[in-house]
Amino acid sequence: LESKWDTRVTTGDLYCHRCLKHTLATVPCDGCSYAKYCSQECMQQAWDLYHSVECSQGALLLTLGVFCHIALRSTLLARFEDAGKVMKLCGESSNRDICLPESKNLVQMLSYDLGGESEKKGKTVEAPIPGCDINGKYKNNYNAVFHLLPHTENHSPEHKFLCALSVSALCRQLE
Repeated sequence: LESKWDTRVTTGDLYCHRCLKHTLATVPCDGCSYAKYCSQECMQQAWDLYHSVECSQGALLLTLGVFCHIALRSTLLARFEDAGKVMKLCGESSNRDICLPESKNLVQMLSYDLGGESEKKGKTVEAPIPGCDINGKYKNNYNAVFHLLPHTENHSPEHKFLCALSVSALCRQLE
């Protein structure tokens, strides 16, 4: 007798979708069949931080894949006011190159404008890794998300198209 439902347990079903704690008795999301949590507290924290946006987009996120889902969650967790600062800096700049993630000029400007640690004993210090503080730790702001893909000039046209299509689908769905 065959069942129409896939009842197999995957490794994703064994971990909390917020804190990644191993759990056998998960608390499912009320709005989707994908997200499972170790407790009501984790479920509420996830809802408050990002899942309220993700929940209704489950089918699209599964179609676009895990990297698109991670990109959306990272952006939701980053502060949107920082994204606005990046866009404002790009709009005000006469140097269009500054808006590219691989631009060194933007690293210095954002480090200064977003309250990063850009001065040490009176000297300007460039972060060793774009989006990180001077100790190499990723910051909790949009600058860190913006610099996760600094080598876009080496991407194939196919990869760029796929990224653009994913972003377009997400933006259109979130409108």
